[in-house]
Amino acid sequence: MKNVVSTRILSFVVVSLFLLSGVFATAVYASGRNSPAQFTAPPVLSSDLPSTPTSSGLLHRAEPMYVINSNPLCCNAMPNTPSLIREFYNSTSLLSQGITGKGVTIAIVDAFGDPNIQSELQTFDQTFGLPAPPSFNVMCVDGPCNYASGIVEGWSPEIAIDVEWSHAMAPGANINLYIGSSNYFYALYDADLAAVEGASGTSPSGTGLGTPGVYTNNVISNSWGAPENDYTASQSCILVPCISSGYPWIDQVFQEAARKGISVFASSGDDGAFDQAGYYQTLPYGGIESPSDDPFVTAVGGTSAYPSTTTGSYGFVVNGSVPGGSPFTPVGKTTVSETYGYETAWSWLNDYAQRPGYASATGGGFSSLFGQPAYQVGPGIPDSGVRAVPDVAWDADPHTGVMIYGNNGGVIGWYEFGGTSLGSPSWAGVTALLDQEVGHGLGSLNPIFYSILNNPAEYSKAFHQVNYGNNNGYSAQAGWNPDTGIGTPNVGELADVISSIVASQSVTVTLKNNLQQLPIQPEVPTPAYAYGQSVTLQATINGGMKVSGPVLVNITSQNGVLLATNLPLTWDGASLSYIGSYTIKQSDPAGEWSADVLAVNNKESGMGYNEFEVGDGLNIYSPVYNGPGTNLYTVGQTIPLAVQVENPANTAYVGTGHYKATFYLNTLGGQFIASVPLTYNATAELWEGAYTIPKNVPQGSWVVAYSGIDGNGNWAVISYSWVIAGIFIWPYTDSYFYVQGQTMQIYAITSSVTGTMKSTLSYDGLTIRTVYMTYDATSGLWQGSTTLPSSGPTGFYTLTTYGNDGMGDYGSNSEVISVQSALSVSLSISKKVIPSTNGITDFTVTIKNVKGIPVTVGTVMARINYTYPNGTSVLTMRVALVYNAAQSAWLGSFNTNLATGLESGKYIVVINAFDPFKDYGQASGEFIIK
Repeated sequence: MKNVVSTRILSFVVVSLFLLSGVFATAVYASGRNSPAQFTAPPVLSSDLPSTPTSSGLLHRAEPMYVINSNPLCCNAMPNTPSLIREFYNSTSLLSQGITGKGVTIAIVDAFGDPNIQSELQTFDQTFGLPAPPSFNVMCVDGPCNYASGIVEGWSPEIAIDVEWSHAMAPGANINLYIGSSNYFYALYDADLAAVEGASGTSPSGTGLGTPGVYTNNVISNSWGAPENDYTASQSCILVPCISSGYPWIDQVFQEAARKGISVFASSGDDGAFDQAGYYQTLPYGGIESPSDDPFVTAVGGTSAYPSTTTGSYGFVVNGSVPGGSPFTPVGKTTVSETYGYETAWSWLNDYAQRPGYASATGGGFSSLFGQPAYQVGPGIPDSGVRAVPDVAWDADPHTGVMIYGNNGGVIGWYEFGGTSLGSPSWAGVTALLDQEVGHGLGSLNPIFYSILNNPAEYSKAFHQVNYGNNNGYSAQAGWNPDTGIGTPNVGELADVISSIVASQSVTVTLKNNLQQLPIQPEVPTPAYAYGQSVTLQATINGGMKVSGPVLVNITSQNGVLLATNLPLTWDGASLSYIGSYTIKQSDPAGEWSADVLAVNNKESGMGYNEFEVGDGLNIYSPVYNGPGTNLYTVGQTIPLAVQVENPANTAYVGTGHYKATFYLNTLGGQFIASVPLTYNATAELWEGAYTIPKNVPQGSWVVAYSGIDGNGNWAVISYSWVIAGIFIWPYTDSYFYVQGQTMQIYAITSSVTGTMKSTLSYDGLTIRTVYMTYDATSGLWQGSTTLPSSGPTGFYTLTTYGNDGMGDYGSNSEVISVQSALSVSLSISKKVIPSTNGITDFTVTIKNVKGIPVTVGTVMARINYTYPNGTSVLTMRVALVYNAAQSAWLGSFNTNLATGLESGKYIVVINAFDPFKDYGQASGEFIIK
C-alpha cells in the first residue's frame, strides 16, 4: 500500500525529478487559583538573549538567530576567518577563477538598523583583506530606521553577521540592506516585499516601500523568525493599518520571488527542535521557525564544523581576560592551511556555564502550516505529508564560529558568534557565486537541491552529509535529517553540478492561480478561496509554448491529502498558456493548499508549483503565549478562550456559524482532552468560551486548536496555541557535556516550591539512573546529582524531570545530555623559562581516543593563565592548536610579543581537547616568564 505522498508523486504520467521552474524559477505560584500561575526564571543577560519574542493579541515579533560566545572560559571557541570558511567549504576554487558574485545583488532583511554598519564592514574588510562591495545600500522600509532600538533589542550584531558574512562569501556582489521599522512580522514582511520588488526604501518622513524597480535583487537572506504557532492564516487587514501579516500573505511574496528568479534563504533557528530553548516549548506539536518553513524558502540549519589542518597557526587569539559578552582584541596572524574535516549537527548543549537555564542547537522539524512540497522526496525524508525543515546547513556552533566586527549592546568591537544566523547570509553569498557561474538568477533552489539528493553521484560531490547529532527532538541520520537537511556544500563541486542541471533544462513552467494579485501590495492580503468557489490554475510553459504531451495538475491539502490527481489543463491560445480549474467541495479541508503541475514535451518534462489558502482565517486572542512560564494553569483554574474569524475575502469578521476549541495532550491531534463550544460576542467581534481544568485529565503541555464552520459553509483554517496544565518544569545540568564516570549536577526551574521532584537518566528507553531532588530556597531551584556510568554506550542520553506540588498538579520535561568518552591528552612545553621580550615557547600535544586511535580533527585550545602569588589566576591568552600530520601532534606557540601587560612569574597552560563527538580530555603544564 502506497503512502499519501508517494501516491501523490507517482500519480503523474511521467515520473522523474525535475528542476521545478516557473514559480520555482528553478517560577512561583500566583496567589489563588483564578488566574494562570507565573514563575520567575533566573536572570538572563540581555546580551545573550537580545530580544524576548512575545505575542500580544495579534502582534507577533521575530528574533534574530545568533548566539554569542560570551564566555571564553567555558569552551573551545574557534573564531574562523573568511579565508578559513572558504577553504572549509571549497569556495576558494571559484573565487580564484574570478567567480566572486560580480553582477549579482544580495538583499538582506533585518529590523531596526545599525547606524555604524558601513564603518563596521569597512573594518571587517580591511582586517581580512577583502575589497569593499561594488555597492552597499541601506533602505529603511515603512518609515525611518530605528537605530536606538536596534542596539537595545540586539539586532545590530545580527546586521553585522548578515552583511559581513554574505560579503565574505561573495566579495564581488552588491549588497542591499532592507530594514524593517520594527521586529514585528508585518514590518519584516514588508521589508521582504521591498527586496522582491527592488524598492528604493522610504525617506525619513515617508511610509511604505518606496519606489519599486530601482534595484534588481537576486538573492534574499532572512536570519530571523519565530515559531509557527505564532502565525495565523488570517491577515488581520480588516483594520487599517494592518496589525499583523499571516503566513499566506508572505508565502505569496516568496512565490513572487521564485517567479522572478530570486533565491530566498532563512535560518532554521538556534533553539533546538520545536524552538524549545527560546520559547520553552516542550513537545513537538509545531513550533519550527517561520519563515524558514515556507516551501519557497531554503531553510538553513546548523552544524559544528571541524577542519582538517596541516601547517601554520591560528591568529586572532584572545589577548587578555575577556568578560562575558565583551569584545576581544585580535592579535597575531592566521597562517594555517585547512580543508574540510568533519561536521556534526549543532547539537543540544545546555548552556549553564554561560546562561543559566538556556540551551541552544540547530532548529528543525516538521511544519503544521505547509504540506509536503512535491520536490521534497528522497533518502531520509519521511512521507509525513508536511513540509520538513531544514533544507541545507552551514557552520553554526558558536564554539566553531566566526569573527564579526559589530555593535553588541552599544559596544563596538570584535566578537565570536555562531548560530544559524551565519548560515542564511553565507548561503546567500554562495548563491551569488552560483548565479554568476550560470549567468542568471536560480530562483528557488530547493527543487535543485532535492534532485541532487536523489542522484547519489551528484550528491556525494556537491554536499557533505551530516549524520551525527541531536537537537533535542531529532537525531541526525544519513540522507536528509531534521537537524541539517541534506547537508553542507562543497561549493566548487556544487557549482559544477548545478551548471550541468541548468544547462540540461528545456521545459520551464510558471503556475499561478486566479486570486494572485500582482504586484503584491504591502499588507493587503491575497484573498483565500471560499467553499464552492473554483480555483483556476494557469500554467505558462517556456514563456508561452504549446507542448506535445499532457499538462497535468495534482492538488494537495495542507496535511498532505491528495484532493485532485492528474487534473488536465487545456491549451488557451489567447493567453498562450494552459488553464484548468477545481471546485472546492464541502468535504475538503481548509488550509494552505498546493498545486503541482507537470508538463511533458516529447521526451522532456518540467514542473511548476503554486500555493493558495482555502477557507476562513482565525486570529487567536486567548490563550496567547507571552514568554517562558506564561499560559500556566493548575487544577481548578479557568482558561479563557477567544478567537477572531475572518471570511475568505478578508473583508469582514464572521459572526455566524459553529466554532470550538479542542484541547490535545502534547501534539496537535494527539490525546483528546476536551472540546469547548464557543459563542459569538458581537461587541468584541470574538468567539469566546472558557474551560476549567478538572482533576481527572492528563496534565502537561496542551495544544489549544480552534476550528469551525461559518454560516456560508466555509471551514476555518485550524489555528492553535498552547498552555501548560499543571506545573512548569525546565531541567538543565551544570555542563555542556559529560564524559563517562563524571558527576552530573541536575537543576530544575519550576513553578512549584512544594511537593516532590525526581529526574531519570535513560539511554535508548532504558533507565540508567533515578535522582530524587530537593528544593533549595536560596537559589529557587530543585537540585540533585548523580555519577554517570564509567562504561557503556556513549552518545545522547535523555534526562527527564518529573514533579508534583502535592496539591494535585504535576508536570514533566526532558532534554538530551551528551555523554562521551575521555580522551588521553599529553602536553609537552618546549621552554619552561622565557624572557618577557621575544619570549617563545611551543606546545606539542598528542591526543588519543578511548580506542587508542589518534585524534586528528577537533578543537584543541591552550589557555594560558597567569598565577598570582596568592594562588588566584587570570586568563592571559588563548592559543588554538593546529594538527600537524608530519609530527602526528597538535602544535601551538605562546609569544610574549603578542600579549600586553605581562607579569613576571608562573603561567599555567591548560589544554582542552575535543573531538567532533564531544569526547573530551585535558592536560596541563607550566612555564615561567622572567
